[in-house]
Amino acid sequence: MAISQSEPTEISCSRGHSFIVSLWRIVDAEERPDLRALILMGRLNVVRCPYCGAEEQVAVPFLYHDAAHEAVLLALPPGRLEEREVRALADRLVEALHSAIPPQKRRPYLYNVQLAGSMAGLAGEIRSWGGLPLTGPAQPAGEESPATQ
Repeated sequence: MAISQSEPTEISCSRGHSFIVSLWRIVDAEERPDLRALILMGRLNVVRCPYCGAEEQVAVPFLYHDAAHEAVLLALPPGRLEEREVRALADRLVEALHSAIPPQKRRPYLYNVQLAGSMAGLAGEIRSWGGLPLTGPAQPAGEESPATQ
């Protein structure tokens, strides 16, 4: 089972056209370094409307897992959320992450989710670790990258 996960989501572009895209909700840095690179470039979950060509980044609750840095970071869409709402969003994503990692590979740090704020905050945190290139290797053969058109 893949650790990185995307899900189909219906959105509307800035001009009001509705369409369905696949948005990343969880990215595992080891499994998908290409998606880590998109996070660093501010291009993860950037979509293009198939009707008018309008392009925008879609903000969704998002979890980033990096085993090498023993980190699980949560990014949330802009806006004010109550603590219980943040916990509910985090719990759903963390549960999906834990389900995707075999029990023998689960480590204590997986239960210490840190709030990165926005996707820009998440990218800043990743950069602060140093030694990371801005771009990753080519995407694995035969896989499409949802929400990066």
